[in-house]
Amino acid sequence: MAIQNRACVKQTQISEEDLNKSSDSNWSNDAIVHALEKNMECLTTYFERHLGSKSLIDEKDCLLSCSEIPDIAFNWVISARFSAGNAVSRVSKIISLYQSKKLPFQWLVNPSDTPHDLSKILEDAHLVLIGEDSGMVFDLRTTIHKISSKVEVKRVLTSFQLEEFEQVGIYSGESPLVFQELFRKSSSSTYQEGAPLEMYIGYVDDVAVATGMLFFEAGVAGIYYLATHPNYRRKGYGSTMMHALMARSKELDYPYAILYATEEGKALYKHMGFKECCVFKEYIPKVIQDRASE
Repeated sequence: MAIQNRACVKQTQISEEDLNKSSDSNWSNDAIVHALEKNMECLTTYFERHLGSKSLIDEKDCLLSCSEIPDIAFNWVISARFSAGNAVSRVSKIISLYQSKKLPFQWLVNPSDTPHDLSKILEDAHLVLIGEDSGMVFDLRTTIHKISSKVEVKRVLTSFQLEEFEQVGIYSGESPLVFQELFRKSSSSTYQEGAPLEMYIGYVDDVAVATGMLFFEAGVAGIYYLATHPNYRRKGYGSTMMHALMARSKELDYPYAILYATEEGKALYKHMGFKECCVFKEYIPKVIQDRASE
């Protein structure tokens, strides 16, 4: 069962060969990484595209968001495909755009970004590396070991459930503004039956304790917003949610589940069978880092 995100057709230029692989075929690591990048890009812009946001700037050689909201969750650069000859000028122009509006921003360097020395160009432009996170993949054609717990996992289909999803996310450190400006303002059609995005809540005794999200794009199942309420951690609820998301993806015949892991979460995902396939680098302007350390 293939679920297409029509709002992201321009970005998902995965080859037909990759998208039409049979269930017994193995994708190359490059194909998996490319699909991971496209899945993440499409989720990142999903709500903004549905809202018709004017903050998105989708050009031939890069994708960025420049919002009036002074928060790095709404101001970012991803998917840069500059040439060696124009990279310095393009980076300078983009940084100047944010500076002119006095906006904080983050720049995510993907594995496929060009030129190969883009990281150095960003550092020369006074951006600083604040994290290196891992792209990870799980082969869904293998056995998924069921985890036993008392968590009941339900799909988010109502506005009340959406509020419960938000509350767990906020308590777990997600930005309230993201939910307020994107999730709540979008039509319920963005997450109900037939949408490429599915949100789930884990309940224990009717209390929302864990969340997870699936995003189906570029031939893979992306796992996001995996969170457990701080009061209910270390009880296996997050692992139960992960199992439910993987089982759902397998049910829909997706060959791979992918995710973006911080250093803190990488050990858990490895324990569950995920393998590292690439690295993402996150940069912010040095001035933002300096202010944060004051």
